Amino acid sequence: SRSVGNNFSVGVQGSVNKISKFVGYDPLNSESNSSGYIVSNPRDLKYFGIDLSVKYSFMVLIDSKTIDPSLSLGGGYTNLGDSSFSTFNPGAGLTFWFNKKVGLSLATTYKKSFGDRNVFGDSYTPDSPSHFQHSAGITYQFGGKDTDADGIYDKYDACPEVVGLIQFNGCPDSDGDGIINGSDACPDAFGIAALNGCPDIDEDGIADKDDACPYDAGFPALKGCPDTDGDGIIDPDDRCPRIPGPASNNGCPVN
Repeated sequence: SRSVGNNFSVGVQGSVNKISKFVGYDPLNSESNSSGYIVSNPRDLKYFGIDLSVKYSFMVLIDSKTIDPSLSLGGGYTNLGDSSFSTFNPGAGLTFWFNKKVGLSLATTYKKSFGDRNVFGDSYTPDSPSHFQHSAGITYQFGGKDTDADGIYDKYDACPEVVGLIQFNGCPDSDGDGIINGSDACPDAFGIAALNGCPDIDEDGIADKDDACPYDAGFPALKGCPDTDGDGIIDPDDRCPRIPGPASNNGCPVN
């Protein structure tokens, strides 16, 4: 398989096997069970399968370095004796990583068949059965080093020690505002590029972190606070915010 970033990978799997027994449908056979199925012995029936899958790893989401659960979807083509059919393959897996390269992988896939069923009364000819396929084995990761396990090799990762996104060359954007944390003055608050990633709730052009009145539009000279009457005294400190007055009288006019 090959990582394509954002915890996704694509892979191709092949299967070769021999089957000594299979279940056929033959309700007229005296040896069939009550549902009409009978176990036949075709003597090493050949099984071939080729499958393409897309897998999503939850390793980063659960913040683990050793346990790697995954889900997959894909399709394939299977040959069973003289029967060939396409399949739809949902699956699940679990890998235990011993180190950054080697792990124990367990997986199960349900292969939903789109082939024809067995010819009525011919219990010795296999049909095109839907079936489960289980696997276990040792997994080895080829390719470059990926220190933060975000699916982007260090040599292509601008932030190799921090989990990030492929669209930002491997760097994180914690608040999802499109500005990477390293260039974001407010990395944990959704903001705008004009204010280096900081929010401006009152839209006065002053970032909330620098705004003494973040919920009321104001002026830079007054640290973001309004002065409705224009007397140079900000509204929160002005006892007469709509009538100009001197500071000596708390912003109210002198009669």
